Amino acid sequence: MNKWIGIDPGLTGAVAVFESGSLTIVEDLPTMAKTTGRGRELDAVWFADQLDEWKRGADAIYIELQQPMPRQGVSSTFATGMTYGAICAICSFAHIPVFRVRPNAWKKAAGLLKKDKDCSRTLAMRMWPTHRKEFARKKDHNRAEAALIAYFGGRA
Repeated sequence: MNKWIGIDPGLTGAVAVFESGSLTIVEDLPTMAKTTGRGRELDAVWFADQLDEWKRGADAIYIELQQPMPRQGVSSTFATGMTYGAICAICSFAHIPVFRVRPNAWKKAAGLLKKDKDCSRTLAMRMWPTHRKEFARKKDHNRAEAALIAYFGGRA
């Protein structure tokens, strides 16, 4: 079977499943209110349960590699690291290969180097016109990137 899972990590991230030449699933990562303090965090239990379903027959999981960004605040860096770490840990228990992909690798393959995030949405809508509604809003660039990461994984 040819099935790949792509993940654009982060609290506004997304997951996509590319199977047998078709994009089959595009979803936002689940979040919930933090148990302490304000804000949101990854709903790790929901994500683990969903991943258990999505991984059946999958060849690999591709996760965009995260790293601190210049001028990013300490709290934001910590939150990003926590979410990324939780996603990587949950995926490692899936018992299928997990690959961390540098953003410039999949973006180069997609012709998106040095392009803004909206270009990812535009490309995804062109590649998968039956999924246009999943990429319709400006904030759906994370869904588009998850789909493009999954597609990249299938071609790697």
